[in-house]
Amino acid sequence: VWVQQACGRVVGSHHAYWVWVIYVVDAAIYPVLVAQYVDTMVPMSEFRRGILSTALVGMVTGINLLGTDMMVKFNTLLAAVSLAPTVLFVAIGMPRLEPERTLVAHGELDSSLLVSWILWLYCGFFSLGTLAGELEQPRRTFLISIGILFPAVLLLNTLPLAVALSLDDV
Repeated sequence: VWVQQACGRVVGSHHAYWVWVIYVVDAAIYPVLVAQYVDTMVPMSEFRRGILSTALVGMVTGINLLGTDMMVKFNTLLAAVSLAPTVLFVAIGMPRLEPERTLVAHGELDSSLLVSWILWLYCGFFSLGTLAGELEQPRRTFLISIGILFPAVLLLNTLPLAVALSLDDV
């Protein structure tokens, strides 16, 4: 929506199409990654990994077909379940946090890895603008979302790293 308002209908349409393509390709990767991850714990044939991937796609499609409210509830549950180990790790490790250990360098700085990590951390923010047309007050909601998510992403990615570096006996 914001691209169309800023750049016109043609550019907005191109943007919408390419965002859709990115999401289709990106979404196709995750069921395969989940199946490969499960395969490391419960060995499966390639056929069974394919069945698991297809079942995951079917499950997510079914949840989406049940409507936005169900999708939001499922995504909230998924976020809580996926963040729980990180929050637990940080909570248990915080008493042993040694901030000075995060500043000690071992070896050369890999600038390209650092830049790609930073870009990866914040690349999802553009999707907030993509959903603006679905909201009653997109400008207000977008600013509140950024105000909450930016520090949350920063903390949820740097605190576990700081705790891990503090606990590492290198």
